Amino acid sequence: LMRKMREFQDEGHRVVYVIGDFTGMIGDPTGRSKTRPPLSREEIERNADTYKKQAFKILDPARTETRFNSEWLEALGSAGFVRLAATYNVARMLERRDFRQRYEAGQPISMHEFLYSLAQA
Repeated sequence: LMRKMREFQDEGHRVVYVIGDFTGMIGDPTGRSKTRPPLSREEIERNADTYKKQAFKILDPARTETRFNSEWLEALGSAGFVRLAATYNVARMLERRDFRQRYEAGQPISMHEFLYSLAQA
């Protein structure tokens, strides 16, 4: 993906590099056998700096606009998240292998982990 973005830059385009700071706060539950604790704002900022350093090894920083998904996800607010959550159901979430395996093993799945999937929708 980064190389394709660089190709666009080489053709004169400006690219938008999105960092998932909001979803990072939740923590990606993919492949986890136990609940991942939410990250602190400081941890997220350190991670974002690392991501940018890696990305700018390929991308031209002068032709890259860096955005954070919290810009639109935080703007949803509580009511927006309720509306978004209404479009999903727990049975559908449990179709994910990692959640299904944890559920079948009697291991806890925290509500914030379900929010990760919603935030990526």
